[in-house]
Amino acid sequence: MSESALNRKLSREERSKVLKFNDKTLERLEEYEFTPLKDQKRRIRLLRLISSGLENPLIDCELFEVEFNDKYIPTRVHPEVDSNDQGERVDYEALSWCWGKETLEYAIRIRDEDDVQYKMSAKRELVLALKYLRRPHRDRIIWIDAICIDQANHQERNHQVQMMSMIYTRAEKVCVWLGEDDSDSNMAITFITNEIMHLERFDSICKNKANADKWQALLTLMQRPWFRRRWVVQEIALSRRAKVYCGGDKIPWKDFAVAVELFVEVESATHRLSEVMQKDERFFHVPGWFEYVSQLGASLLVDATGKVFRSTEIGRDEAADVGRMWLSSGVLVPKPLQLRKRESRPDVQKAEEKGPGSSRRIQSDKSGKLARKATVGIPPGNRPQRGCRRLEAAVVSKFQGRLLTHRMDPSTVRKRWCQEKSPASRRPQPSGPTTLPRMRHPQKPASQWIR
Repeated sequence: MSESALNRKLSREERSKVLKFNDKTLERLEEYEFTPLKDQKRRIRLLRLISSGLENPLIDCELFEVEFNDKYIPTRVHPEVDSNDQGERVDYEALSWCWGKETLEYAIRIRDEDDVQYKMSAKRELVLALKYLRRPHRDRIIWIDAICIDQANHQERNHQVQMMSMIYTRAEKVCVWLGEDDSDSNMAITFITNEIMHLERFDSICKNKANADKWQALLTLMQRPWFRRRWVVQEIALSRRAKVYCGGDKIPWKDFAVAVELFVEVESATHRLSEVMQKDERFFHVPGWFEYVSQLGASLLVDATGKVFRSTEIGRDEAADVGRMWLSSGVLVPKPLQLRKRESRPDVQKAEEKGPGSSRRIQSDKSGKLARKATVGIPPGNRPQRGCRRLEAAVVSKFQGRLLTHRMDPSTVRKRWCQEKSPASRRPQPSGPTTLPRMRHPQKPASQWIR
């Protein structure tokens, strides 16, 4: 029987049971005290998560030290061996989780190198993450900031924070913990895995009214507290690969990012999903149900990390600088100019010398060529009509090395485009029977010309 099937047999109460710090089982154990790191330059601690099942509420761990060698490979450090000698390589994973405002009421049991057991206080969310990430038959080595760093030692904490880019870059995988699962998270992850990732059926999925609950479940999952953290940009952007864990459910970050990006782009370009929700009486026929989905933390994170991954001119060290820059500025979405150098545009410079109108014409011609190039290989019947270049660029997205197109009714696209972007809809029309010819005033700047 598989691990997920065994977990489903346990009740929610059994899966969520963890021990508190003052539990009778741990009352004889002393509290764990950190030993200062001898060489803080390239040395960190790692946590060995002892294997067990979800039915066991006690979390057993072991802390040991590793050091990054000259090639930045983590190697085991033994106390009895000279620090200059190279130890065996250690492969580890890194945990990304939300600290929250909980108190340190719960505990894990830690074993030192002399097989002496201690207890350490921890937050309930972290203890639950360790319980769900624990394998039944094999140990797991993880780096966790709240456990592997002595939080009471300010000098060590400040130095370890500076090493985070190296820690997440050298980790084999980043485990994203969103919290315990519920009915919405189960439905959302199943919806992504079994339906959204089958991209050839995505058009019918958007039209199906029966999927209203599933889209709402995905929206709820995207509002988890983890997506509001500032550190997640650096942790995801620097990872070799990442996997999202929500209780016993798990999904690769790549699949989750594709689902979120499809969700945001289809809703932003066509509002089809909000129209489906408006027809469902369970959602009170509210228009624009997903109007602000592009402003959620999950949407901004996927967009920001996607720009880093899709940039071929940026390396891991530069990505670390970009991540630190986002953290210092407090803005998730970076500007494109922060990722690559600004290219010179001699054609536009020459056009600007001739006049503002010629510059605008050259830029519009170039955007038109890019929009037409994006539709190469797509059947003409599935393309939006001429003039909808913004929608072409928004709807045609590149996933997994191939172009995918969301089919839209051309008449609907053109009608919505004309209603939203037409100058006539923004400027009141003259009420008289005749209208004067529109002329550009020679003494007014270009921004005030009548179009």
